[in-house]
Amino acid sequence: MQELAGKLDHNLLENIAQVKEEILDGRCSVGVTTEETAQALRSSGADVDYIYPEEGTLLVLEGTAIRRGTVHEETAKQFLEFTLSKDVQKILMDSQSRRSVRQDVETPKGMDALERLPLPDADFETISMEKRKILELWKSISDAEAGMGGAS
Repeated sequence: MQELAGKLDHNLLENIAQVKEEILDGRCSVGVTTEETAQALRSSGADVDYIYPEEGTLLVLEGTAIRRGTVHEETAKQFLEFTLSKDVQKILMDSQSRRSVRQDVETPKGMDALERLPLPDADFETISMEKRKILELWKSISDAEAGMGGAS
């Protein structure tokens, strides 16, 4: 990690939008981003590609909920069913470069099938603990560099 920090001049971009910007205008040749952002760039014709870390990548699950006691519960259920329909999932996949939550919707062209992704064999608590350790290590490396008069 010390070597990586040095190659980055101990500078990190603030957010995914900044990574996208700096990759597109050539200020950076490599960036860490989401699959969705990378796929959108590639689908739009940008000269980019992406890989998944050998160590594994996280699959972040999203959900939709209906508030208990909502006044229009039946309408809310219908809307939820609509958003999960095959047609809407295809539209979201095409327009947002996202994977569908449905198994009967094909993976977008150029994306690896879900079964091919290197997913870690760990629970949420373990992954969260490892993330904290990595962020603490990164902070200590950055703090040490800042103490020596370098950029953080």
